[in-house]
Amino acid sequence: MKKITLVLVIVLISTMILSACGEGGASGSSGAGSTEEVVDISAIKTFGDILNLETDEHQWSVFDNKMVFAFQVDDNYYRAISNITDEQMDAIMNVDYSHENYEEEENQIISEFTVDEIEQLNDLIISQEELDKLVGKTGKELFDAGWESGMGYDYGTMEFWMNNGPFMYCVYFDGELTETDFENHTVEELLSDLTVKSAEFMSFGDATDI
Repeated sequence: MKKITLVLVIVLISTMILSACGEGGASGSSGAGSTEEVVDISAIKTFGDILNLETDEHQWSVFDNKMVFAFQVDDNYYRAISNITDEQMDAIMNVDYSHENYEEEENQIISEFTVDEIEQLNDLIISQEELDKLVGKTGKELFDAGWESGMGYDYGTMEFWMNNGPFMYCVYFDGELTETDFENHTVEELLSDLTVKSAEFMSFGDATDI
């Protein structure tokens, strides 16, 4: 399966890496985003319309003749889907990343893609009240409930970025781990018997995984 995923949140991710989960300042960190519409979804007809928005972050993927584009505007999160032709898929897959203007070339291609579906994702954000109920649960219980290991962790503070649905959360665990532990075991294995100390909302995880 061919797939491209671009996450254009370099500044946001860098901030979270440097200042850790609790101080990353991700919008919606209270555990629930605003449901007040700030984007007129009915007015979005193409991905060009989305590219013209002032998004706080966005990510997109192309696979199986679909393009999935997730984006945030203020405290609201959206996901748009386009059914694309073989020719359109080939065009985006064949963009040469060695070119300085590859991003401009990508945007030119995808801007013409018609949006077939679009939805607001805020209701899928786990509230802080529900996140607080995770305290005391083991890592195995989280993984059994559908949680997945995310794209980062800090074993010094025992914080792990974990995905649930389209979003990512910072989950702190009790216990201690060392760098050597990660050389011999997966994150899932290491967290299996450890218990959750606290959890909070961060931002998008892999929001293009449908």
